[in-house]
Amino acid sequence: MIDAGKDAVAASATGTHRPDYPNVAEWLARAASDHWWVKLLDTERDRGVKRPTCADTVLRRLEELIIAVETANPEHLGRFRKRFRSDYDLANLFSIRLELLCAANLAFRQIPFDFGGIAEPDLICYPDIDAQGWIEIRSGAFSVFDRLQHDIEAELVSKNARLTVRLSKWPLEVNNRNSVRTRVSQAVDTAVKNGTEQVVTLPELGLDAIGTVRQQGQEICGSSRISVEQHGGLMPSHDYLTSLAEKLAMKVNDEKAGQGRKGSWNPRTMLLIDISRARLTRLLAHNDLAAWLHDANIEWQDLPFSGVAVCVSDLNSVTIEGVSRYKPGLPDTERGHLEPILTALNLPATQPHQ
Repeated sequence: MIDAGKDAVAASATGTHRPDYPNVAEWLARAASDHWWVKLLDTERDRGVKRPTCADTVLRRLEELIIAVETANPEHLGRFRKRFRSDYDLANLFSIRLELLCAANLAFRQIPFDFGGIAEPDLICYPDIDAQGWIEIRSGAFSVFDRLQHDIEAELVSKNARLTVRLSKWPLEVNNRNSVRTRVSQAVDTAVKNGTEQVVTLPELGLDAIGTVRQQGQEICGSSRISVEQHGGLMPSHDYLTSLAEKLAMKVNDEKAGQGRKGSWNPRTMLLIDISRARLTRLLAHNDLAAWLHDANIEWQDLPFSGVAVCVSDLNSVTIEGVSRYKPGLPDTERGHLEPILTALNLPATQPHQ
């Protein structure tokens, strides 16, 4: 915990969020103003606005995570703090936050841990005894539709417009993405120029999918410029889950397996992948998510992991939810070493077809 001192007085006078979150501020002490967490810290706060603000909902949880990890004082904490403040890429920033989230949950449950060194998995649990286990953590940008929305959102902000999309099933993939961008962009230009509502067909997003573009009215803090109205049920479709399983298998079998073979990794390593950006997975019951993971085509032979886990998380929470799958034939003794770690992270290993 830092002493806010004069900095807190100055920040309070400007009405920012900085004095309320001293540990976040300390971790970001040498970060530039365009760092995403710094932008939240320095967001001006109207004294008449009822708390929590949009920035509060993220910073409050970040403060809790940092306090927990600081209290645990794991090895390589200084290196992790440097990564936290020096990486400005938004995707990497969220991945680092996920690593912090896992570390804090281990600390909450009093499981000893250290951050991994260079060319090692991200976290080592029980580092000083034979029961140690490792966790390699990654977030995944699984949804092409989400990335498309992100790109369109930037254009809508720059041109002060908004888009409403109506579709029957939420897609994960988008064919001919550039065609969608071009038609939406043309509709945005026309709507802004003429002040009229524009309707654009979006067959790439599914049967009968359409978009409506209009000028933006009064903006609501934290609101998106894109609204998606889904009909025909909210649950992920079979195609959605099949496509997601293929993406997960590619990440595990190709990207992470190759990386694992290059480093000095303990064979008792669990690979944890956050699938939060495939947002419809949040609607699956626990057993359904376990069944989906069980059916994913993971090539276990020569894979340098004891198992694979998937989870969902968000910036407004300090909890993790998910499931894990052990490598077939993994001895019970090895499972026994990993079980407390998975339990602490709320990633129980499940036999989905029982």
